[in-house]
Amino acid sequence: MVTRGPDPDCLVMYPMPEFERLADDIENMVDRVDAERAKAITIGFAADTEMDKQGRILIPPNLRKIAKLEGPAVLMGQIRRFDLWAANEYEARFGNGSTLFGESAHEAFRTLKR
Repeated sequence: MVTRGPDPDCLVMYPMPEFERLADDIENMVDRVDAERAKAITIGFAADTEMDKQGRILIPPNLRKIAKLEGPAVLMGQIRRFDLWAANEYEARFGNGSTLFGESAHEAFRTLKR
């Protein structure tokens, strides 16, 4: 599944079981205003997609427009999903990744249970 996510500049791609879990989590949210907002963004824009024989995924035009996907794209792996960025948006946000590293990243990794 491909849909909008919390970041307005990228799309989010989920395997179906994870998307279904997310939909259940949204339905079970206590704050119904936040739940309706999350449902409108995540479920309302969702499109079921499949890979073609060449391993490509066709992104619907409305979602391509939202994410400004007019050329090269970057697929950024997350734990249970992928974020899909227009290459220029990704570069502007993350560059070579150096801004992701620093004291705050060091602290985040230190708290991981291994």
